[in-house]
Amino acid sequence: MASNELFEQVELLCLCLKKETNLHPELEAFNALLTTLISFNIPKLAMECYYLMKEVGCEPDRSSFRIIINGLESSN
Repeated sequence: MASNELFEQVELLCLCLKKETNLHPELEAFNALLTTLISFNIPKLAMECYYLMKEVGCEPDRSSFRIIINGLESSN
């Protein structure tokens, strides 16, 4: 969706993820989502996704932190 510039739909998808109660946390999937959001210059949504990871019990790893830190540094 992001590659097709459907940024509003990406935000809507993230909102739906927040409301989902049966979400099974998967670290690789969250890291892929973080990478995509950062690469399309949507750092605010990437941070929301990061916090969502923690809310659903998916503990971020070094890759997660690296994705966020590098992405936020490059957006400045």
